[in-house]
Amino acid sequence: MVNAVQAAEIREHLIRQLTENGFGELIRETVTRLDFDNALDYRQKPTYALNQFIEQLIAVFASLSNSNYELILSTLNNALADGLADALLVQPTNDNEEPIDLRSLPDYSGIIAGFREIQTQIIAER
Repeated sequence: MVNAVQAAEIREHLIRQLTENGFGELIRETVTRLDFDNALDYRQKPTYALNQFIEQLIAVFASLSNSNYELILSTLNNALADGLADALLVQPTNDNEEPIDLRSLPDYSGIIAGFREIQTQIIAER
């Protein structure tokens, strides 16, 4: 079973590694969501809190990943009478910026799978 010290070490390790690899903003978003959604007490429920942290990491990475791009485009085309969409573009609120092609977003499915594996291992140790 993961104790409070181990849970804190795993959490800090994830934060450090992700920050060092350029994902600091995604960590900030994850922490913001956790602070907003629920006040987690890592000392009283370390495994639950760590699992919630990883769930939020997965949600943040998934929201910025293009891993479902083709499925979304296909679903959209099935709903359109003529099925003509060949790209998904987002227009930034600043009119001077070019539209963003969602296909150009990174595919974080490998990172997400890694987070899910960590969760599986933590749950298996219960």
